[in-house]
Amino acid sequence: KMHKKRLNKIHRWIEEEGQWLHNNLSEFCSLQPLPSNTNFQLVQSNFSVLNLLENLKKRGILLRDCRSFINLNKNWFRISLQNKKDNFKIINTLKEYIK
Repeated sequence: KMHKKRLNKIHRWIEEEGQWLHNNLSEFCSLQPLPSNTNFQLVQSNFSVLNLLENLKKRGILLRDCRSFINLNKNWFRISLQNKKDNFKIINTLKEYIK
């Protein structure tokens, strides 16, 4: 019973935070986040994200480079869901680099 309560809490968190992150990423004209029911967002960009990922890494934000994934290239990255505070930090920091 405790296990089911924990799973329900995780599923609610993924649904709520995932939707919030997806909506905020969608506001960037150059980013297209894919719909997701998982604890991460897969995002396609109109530009190479390699420099962006390196700059974010220097600021303590680690986003996954997706070049090693089949059919994805330097224009794709992945964001793991964080708590609200860290998700705000990711979005606000992205706004500094992406206009």
